[in-house]
Amino acid sequence: MKKVKLFLVVAVLAISTVSLTSCSDDDNNTPEQVQPTLMGKWFFSRTGSGFGGSEVFQTYQHEIGCTKDNIELLEGSVYKDRRYAGEECTLQETTSAWSVANNILTVTNSSETMVYEVLTLTTDKLVIRTAETAGGQTFYDTWEFTRN
Repeated sequence: MKKVKLFLVVAVLAISTVSLTSCSDDDNNTPEQVQPTLMGKWFFSRTGSGFGGSEVFQTYQHEIGCTKDNIELLEGSVYKDRRYAGEECTLQETTSAWSVANNILTVTNSSETMVYEVLTLTTDKLVIRTAETAGGQTFYDTWEFTRN
């Protein structure tokens, strides 16, 4: 009888050990992280300028009744700057080349190269800034863009 009880206790412990052992959860319950990208169309939202650590921003004024002014960074390093002007919403488009390295966006066309520091990049917001030093003072121009 003692052997039967011992067998039952061992069997219960063995079954309990197997049934209580859990595996790691294979389900990934966290949402997939979307990596922000410079690629795509960005609409002008605000502009700012300043020096000495202070900057003043204002809402970008799009031409009423026209498509919003925008930039678009495309595959193949193609950069499009589109501005709409006048009652006819005349498109003024500039095509350049772009590259990015270490939060520095470089835009080059036939007449100039612009270098921007990328201050903010999320899935729906881009903020870039140029800096120029004159007379020992650094001046900033900043542009804020949104996806819509």
